[in-house]
Amino acid sequence: MKFILIILIVCVYLSSGYSQKEDYIWLLGYGNNPNSIFTGDSQIDFNTEPPTISLVSHPINFYFSDASICDGDGNLLMFTNSATVGNADYEVMENGDSLGLSEVQLSYALGGSNQFGPPAQQGVIILNIPQQDSQYMIIHHELSADVEDIVPGLANIVFRVFYSIVYSTEQ
Repeated sequence: MKFILIILIVCVYLSSGYSQKEDYIWLLGYGNNPNSIFTGDSQIDFNTEPPTISLVSHPINFYFSDASICDGDGNLLMFTNSATVGNADYEVMENGDSLGLSEVQLSYALGGSNQFGPPAQQGVIILNIPQQDSQYMIIHHELSADVEDIVPGLANIVFRVFYSIVYSTEQ
């Protein structure tokens, strides 16, 4: 029994040395004052001990949905609010200004009439594509006003789920 316990402890200890840091930078939306003209969010950087909390400025608002991903060293690669995608320089990525197809979803993209990000909680996630270096999948919802045609009284709810592939080397 002691032998198994020792092996288990050694395996856990060794595996922690190979851990990935894809979730080491978090961007958090403010969402408490949609009438504010200030665009920015809190950033928590877990690359330091204790984690560093700072305010960053970028053009993408997080009202409810947000996701970010880092490389294996903990450096920010991209982030999104499920309508617009930003890069490590806190700029909108090329072709990252309009995730989704519906008019409702596009109204939440950068430059749209609803500048505060789609109002659906947990509406986006970014995942590394297994066995594909520098390729990531953004799984995101799409809001649609067309739902009211199917279910009377319901509008602006998640109608479809999409994925987008991002090649981080091309950003």
